[in-house]
Amino acid sequence: TEDVSTENTITEDVSDTPDIEIPSKKEWSVQVGNATVKVNGSADALPADAQLSVTEITSEDEVKEIEKAVEEKAIEEQFSIKNIFSYDIKFLVDGEEVQPGNSVKVAVTLNNEKKINDADVYHVDDENNIENMDGNVDKNGNVEFETTHFSTYVIVDNKRNGKINVTIEHYDGTTNPASKIYADDVRTLTIGQKVDCKKAENWDISK
Repeated sequence: TEDVSTENTITEDVSDTPDIEIPSKKEWSVQVGNATVKVNGSADALPADAQLSVTEITSEDEVKEIEKAVEEKAIEEQFSIKNIFSYDIKFLVDGEEVQPGNSVKVAVTLNNEKKINDADVYHVDDENNIENMDGNVDKNGNVEFETTHFSTYVIVDNKRNGKINVTIEHYDGTTNPASKIYADDVRTLTIGQKVDCKKAENWDISK
């Protein structure tokens, strides 16, 4: 028995095959405060003269509204908030806001902060409705997410697992200034666990 291998050579005429154009990539970058914001996408995602504009939100009223929305989400999803960073991210052409034609990737580097291990990214609209953008943190601590629409984005440095320490203090409000009574009661709680502040190791308040 003899093994015979055959090889067929196929010749294809590619002279009429149209060239496939691969869109070129483009990066926009802005430094704002202690953060660097980079947007990467195809060059045709935005007009050629589009400029990236990033403003850190520091207005007391705006910050309070954002914090309230995030705190409600933290209670719902049971995570603790370590820090909140809020930015108004947008692209401008001649002063007018424009949106990308397709998805782009945003990376935020918080230069002077400790390395972030876990963070969520939320989009907050004008009505303070909040949407999780399914962001992630890369190995260098950069916060990344993808979007097709720019406005207010909030980075929440959080902790979903593990435990937190809570210190319960009790004061006598009939004195001026109020004076502390009893020793502090320090408890270790899991994220989302509730504590009855009327009952501690050192006291039990009842009517």
